[in-house]
Order: sequence, then structure tokens, then C-alpha cells
Amino acid sequence: MMSHIFGINKCHFEFAPEFFQYTQHVDELKCDNNYSSHFKTGFSDSPFLRSKSIEGTQFYLLGNPLLYYDFDTIWETIKPADLSNGSKSWYELFRHLNGISAVLTVSSQKVCVITDPLGFFPFYLYQNEELWCWSSNLQNIIAIPEVDIKYNEVAIFNYVHNGHFLDNETWYHHISRLPAASICTLDFITKQINLNRYWSWNEWTKTKTLINESRETYYSLLEKSITNLAIQSQNIGLSLSGGLDSRIIALISKKYFDIHTFTFSTKESIDFAIAQKVSKILNCNFTHFELEYDNWLEDRIFAFLQCNGMVPINHFHEGNIYKELKEKFDIIMTGFFGGGIYANTDQVNTRIKKNISSQFFYSYNDRHHTGDSFYDFNSIDPYIIDQKIRNLAALHVYNLSHYFKVAIPFYNLDWLKYNYSIDETQQVNHQFYLSTINQFLSRPLRILKWQKTGIAPYYQRLNSFFLKIKIPEVLNWVYQKLGRSRQFYNYTKLEYTVDLLLDKYAVQYILLLVDYKPKNLNEKFNLLSVYLWLSREKLKSHDPV
Repeated sequence: MMSHIFGINKCHFEFAPEFFQYTQHVDELKCDNNYSSHFKTGFSDSPFLRSKSIEGTQFYLLGNPLLYYDFDTIWETIKPADLSNGSKSWYELFRHLNGISAVLTVSSQKVCVITDPLGFFPFYLYQNEELWCWSSNLQNIIAIPEVDIKYNEVAIFNYVHNGHFLDNETWYHHISRLPAASICTLDFITKQINLNRYWSWNEWTKTKTLINESRETYYSLLEKSITNLAIQSQNIGLSLSGGLDSRIIALISKKYFDIHTFTFSTKESIDFAIAQKVSKILNCNFTHFELEYDNWLEDRIFAFLQCNGMVPINHFHEGNIYKELKEKFDIIMTGFFGGGIYANTDQVNTRIKKNISSQFFYSYNDRHHTGDSFYDFNSIDPYIIDQKIRNLAALHVYNLSHYFKVAIPFYNLDWLKYNYSIDETQQVNHQFYLSTINQFLSRPLRILKWQKTGIAPYYQRLNSFFLKIKIPEVLNWVYQKLGRSRQFYNYTKLEYTVDLLLDKYAVQYILLLVDYKPKNLNEKFNLLSVYLWLSREKLKSHDPV
């Protein structure tokens, strides 16, 4: 199991880096309140995928990513000078791995944390007066008696409305997530914390390319993102849904690896029916992990807490199947992130603006921080990814990577760069993606319906039209009324139970939420997630696998 990384820097008169600590479990931290041990630097039993020492600086690769074949060549070139502003070495390093990861460096003078280009690896920083704490697990920080815990009510209120936090905020004042593509330096000499970006979206550009040529390159780069992975004869599971992203990943992966497909869902899920057919067409062994409605909360609570409550509890569709997955697979391939863009016809090739942000996210007092130069790109996607994807689905995937390696072919920087070089007038409503799917999928996979629209991707224009007039939202409503689900799980069946739980766990000390009435089922789950996090000491979770 992947371990969390944790450290404390307490400043005294001479501002020495007095404390570093590595811990695997929060319980160990609670038992060691004097924080007397030093940060672990021995390599013989190192829990890190890669580590090295050069010029008095220790380098650690964090997380549980898959590496590309030439990663070690790049890793060996990394040096302390790359911690200065403007170094492109970090972007190059992350180009040569796949998954969710970060880099930590430790020397006698400073600690540096380097986040991945999209900031999917969660790193939390507490900064208040002379105490700094940093960790990949929020609970490590709040377990420290000296940490001043104050709930961030505005951030929590936004969480209830959006289903995730915004602007690197967390549950607490003074604790924030480190931003994407950043080098965060905790300098013991200057007594400063410095934050600099090593990459920004404006380093990518739009290009004009022939459509046929674009499709070939687009597919080729996606294929390379899979075939260049340094995978030996390991047990590979591929998570199938009813969507197109996992379908094309399955097609490519099957050509080069011995994969076993699986899905998790209730019996009535449309996802299950489509995934089963895709697996049969590709001649793959298939496993269905059936989800039940009994004990749904108990099955999800450990994953919810392990994810620091940052992801609402209804997003852990898979329930409590981690142990079974871990016993069966070493690596899991996913269609997470996927193809296409988020813009509609009126938003294509446009940098994010406050009026567009407000269409996607609720922000208390209308605070939409769209001015960051990181978003200086003619697309709204950099902002949507930074605010939503990294605070929701990416955290979920990171949580899975505690148990096995998770391959994310769509989070390949070469493929992403090419995807965003394509004019968005060609991308809107999945036009380009659907045309690429149809060029490379076999006919049986093309004529198998797409869960999102209910029709086969073969019908490109009709699919794009359905997306334009928001047919997927209508289908969701219809299926729920019929007692079925297009996704893994039909949460409408739990609404009465959720109402009871809201009464059971309600708290009165978040003033913005006193007497607040959720507007829909999603908000009920979001509010329940807030209550569960605030009441976590009362909860009994399953033991970690």
C-alpha cells in the first residue's frame, strides 16, 4: 500500500529545520506528539518509487505512478539547480511518467515540493505564524495539537453547492492545497515559503492542422501513452463503463497486453450492460463487482475519510471492493480524464472569464478567481480542470493508487498538448473525438450504444446534436423515474435514507449551513458529506485493506 508523506518544520530562534517525520499511518503520528524523529532518508527500506542524493539534497518521487521506459534517464539528470525559477526539467520529468505523483526534495537549508503539471497529487500546507506542516494527508496535519484548527465556512458552503472545494481551499483556514505545476520552497535560511510555477498553459499553442492528419496523430499519441509504459507481465485490470473513453483505452490495451476487464455497478445499470458487451467483443475475461444498496454508507466511509472528505461520499461508486481489486490486479487502466473539451459553442477558443466561471461554479459572494496567469490560454478547460477535476475525480483516482498502480492514458502530457492544439470549433460537442473514435474503433464497438447519449457513436452528427441540446440530462431524469440508472449506481433510491442521515449527523456550528435546505439530491449528498467529515470521530469505518 502506498504511504502518505508528512513533515513538520517548527521555527525557533535560530530557525533550524528541527523536525522531519515520515509516517505510514495517522495513528502512529498521534502516538508521537514530541515529533522528535528526523525525516526518513535511508534508501535500503525506502517506500519511494525512486530516490537519490546529490550535492547534499535528497530527491524523492512520491505517489504510485507507472513509469515510461526512458524515465530513469530523465530522473538521473535532475539536480538541485532545477529547484530555481524557470527550470523546465520538472515538466520533462512528468512527461515521462503516468499516474498521479509529485517530487519532494530535502536539504539542510530547505524543503521543496514539486507538484505535477495539473496538480492532481494532493499536497497540503499549513502555515500559521512559526509553524509549518506539510503532508499528502490532511489528517496528519490536523492531528497535531499545535495546529490551530478553524473551519473555513465559506469554502465549506461552496463545497455544498459544487460538490468540491475551489481555489486550493480545504475544510480549514491556514491549510491549503499546493497549486498545480508549482515548486513550493520552505526556506529555513530566509524564513520564507516561496511558491513559483515551472509551467503554465500559455506554453501550449493552438495550431491549424488538417482534420485527417489530426485524427491520426491524436490516436497515435494516445496509443503511445499506453505502449510506452514500463509494464512487465503483471496482472492488468481495465475498468470499463458505458462510456467511450474506457472503450478506446480497452481497444488499444488489448492489442499489447493481456488485460482482464471489470466493472462495478448495480444489476440494473446501463453501464454494466454496455461494459459486458464491450468485453465480449474484445474477447476479454470480464468480472462484474455487483454493488448493493444495503450498507452503502458503511461500504464507502473508509474511502471517504481516507480521501480527507474532499470528495463527497456518493462519488465512491465502487463501495468496498478495494480488497478484491488488490488481490486480483497489480495495475488498473482507466479512461479517467477522457477526450473532448468542456466548452459549448459560445465558449470555444476563449480564455476563462468570471461570467463563464459562474456558469460552472457557485462561489459565495461571487468570488471567481479567474485572473491567475496559469489560465492564460484560449480555452476554458485549464480553469475547469483546476477547479473541478483536480478537486474531485483526480482525488478519487489518487485514493485508488494507495492499493495498486493506476494508469491514466489520457493524462499524458504529449497527448494533452496535442488535444489542446486543435481548434475548439472542431472539438465542441465531441465532434472531433467522435470522428476519431469512428476511424479507429472496430465496427462492433462503433455500433454499440454510448451510455451518455443512448445511441451508438457511429451516428456522429446525431450524437453531437444530442450533446448540444443536453439530451444526457433528460435521459438521466427519465431513467431515474423508471427506477433504473445510466451510471454505476441509482442514488435516487437512497434519498429517504440520506434525509434520515442528514438529521442524524447535522451540526449547528457552521453558521452558513444552519437552516440551509439542499436544492437537489446532489446537494443533499454534499451536505451529508460535510456532516460526516465534521462528525468523523463518531464514525466506525472498515479497517484499511
